[in-house]
Amino acid sequence: LDVAEPWEDYSVARYVEDIPSLMRSAPAFYGAAARQPVVALYCTHSDESYTPTDGSESKKNGGGILDVAAEFEKYLKQMGCAVVRSDATHEPHDAGAYRRSRSTAVQLMKNSQPDMLCDIHRDAVPAEDYEKDISGENASRVRIVVGRSNQNRSANEEFARQIKEVADERYPGLVKDIYIGKGTYNQDLMPQALLFEMGTSEIEKEKVINSTRYLAEVVTVCLGVDA
Repeated sequence: LDVAEPWEDYSVARYVEDIPSLMRSAPAFYGAAARQPVVALYCTHSDESYTPTDGSESKKNGGGILDVAAEFEKYLKQMGCAVVRSDATHEPHDAGAYRRSRSTAVQLMKNSQPDMLCDIHRDAVPAEDYEKDISGENASRVRIVVGRSNQNRSANEEFARQIKEVADERYPGLVKDIYIGKGTYNQDLMPQALLFEMGTSEIEKEKVINSTRYLAEVVTVCLGVDA
């Protein structure tokens, strides 16, 4: 798969594998939550947008991806998570974006001690790669990206697999796949740090927003809340 995004430490992502059942060996963060879990959200490529809805694939000073992150926050809160979200922009969209967004992620962690750190993106491939009917609703699929070059790769990958398994049970097709990239994507900051590709530049933003509710439910369950 050729990754269309100019990732820091650019590389070609590779397919991991089909996801086996993990329920019998679920990690500690899956199950009854001892407290309300906290999710931190930010967007490294804050200019990313959805051409059919936003008029272009990129917008200065914040694109449509920020709207998607805000909707994801809304549903996470409705389902029992506490959320801290940053609308900070990290333009330009270049190899230095992850370095700039790192300070945002670090600040979110200092302020909230989150259980999960989410970097929200969108892909740049044809719409048909992501368009999906979920529970009778026009929606978008989600790709999970895990950085290979970080000290938390094993924990992050295990968490990604858990999310995919729960999604496959509740909303088949919602999670498109898990891909491993060469970079770190700031996922070295904590063991439950993931990058979500929410749709693609060629899909309507409304379809992506429809998916945020389903993804929020899945994430909430994986953080130990009965959603």
